[in-house]
Amino acid sequence: MDEMKQSNFKSLSTSSKPLAGTVKSKPTQRLPFANRRRSTRLNRAACLILIVGATLVVNVAIGEETPTKPPTDKSLSAILRTPTMGGKQFWSDQLIHPPWRIQRHVLTDVCRLLDGSDRAVTWGNYRKCLEEFEQVKRQQQVPSLKRRVVLVLHGAIRSRSSMASICQLIEKQTGYLAINVSYASTRAKISQHAIALRKIIEYLGPQVKEINFVAHSMGNLVIRHYLQDLKLQPGKSAVPPRIGRIVMLAPPNQGTELAARVKNNPIFLALWGVSGGEMATWKTLAPRLGIPECEFGIIAGNPLPDQQGNPLIEGPDDLVVGVQETQLAGAHDFLVLPVSHSTIMYDQRVQDATLRFLQHGHFRSPALRHPIPAVGRPDPTLHPRGTP
Repeated sequence: MDEMKQSNFKSLSTSSKPLAGTVKSKPTQRLPFANRRRSTRLNRAACLILIVGATLVVNVAIGEETPTKPPTDKSLSAILRTPTMGGKQFWSDQLIHPPWRIQRHVLTDVCRLLDGSDRAVTWGNYRKCLEEFEQVKRQQQVPSLKRRVVLVLHGAIRSRSSMASICQLIEKQTGYLAINVSYASTRAKISQHAIALRKIIEYLGPQVKEINFVAHSMGNLVIRHYLQDLKLQPGKSAVPPRIGRIVMLAPPNQGTELAARVKNNPIFLALWGVSGGEMATWKTLAPRLGIPECEFGIIAGNPLPDQQGNPLIEGPDDLVVGVQETQLAGAHDFLVLPVSHSTIMYDQRVQDATLRFLQHGHFRSPALRHPIPAVGRPDPTLHPRGTP
């Protein structure tokens, strides 16, 4: 068994990339290759990744509303009769009180109030939407927020529908209120997403005693940016509710070599947008990301045998993010499972491990917990691929 563990993480243990806090920027130029076949394989892989990204964008953008100004009274009634798409790549949540939410369009600043069926009740500025929601609360029986909530954030080029199944499981198995957050992942900076997250948390108010997080991929960077922003504003009068635990699914905590390699590709820039460009220039982004002071756990993916993953990424990977790139100093637990980056949130083993960490602070058991030291580099051989 020890030999198997050592074999699975051989490439990981030989990597020289440090953890967050002492991160050195990764080379952004393509490495020289021994032969033309290797270069062709890399080019094909890059094209495949860009095509997959394009498909995702098309799927989530179809039917997406892009108003240039608030609808006129004449057109409002027609719009109200048509359900929206709920916000995909152009709308970011500013307030969430399930099943209601207020969203802001990232290009026009137009806001809208959506009901539980993603039907727009009113449009205009934020104040108008907030006043309308307060009236709704007085007229209808809007359920109060629970004392414990889990904020769930999707990754880049995805929407909150990708996290719907894990939200349902959280509410069913833990009794926590799962709040599924929408944000225009590719159309704004990570710092802007962090500001929107802060607004969502501030609205929750003192009635919520504990806030936990579950996030996929870039959603974890939004959380870390939010936490760092709090540290830089110690004199804030509005103290957020206590942060409980964080589960990070395939987080690019050390940046992403894949984005760095294709950052100058116009197709990549068009698909992944501003935030994708930020992840590709990790040296600038990294200092703006905080390390959680609460308990946090990381689940990384490695679906293929060693040396058969993405040729654009060094070492074992989930086809988008390397296992080494997910690590972050101070993690309370770390687990690698044979899952891919784009499907990790749907995997039953991942979902079970997520619930276990939210409730107990470990992915499998206290005895099998594998923390990453807060100071110094972890020993990768201590983090075997496992099944919770």
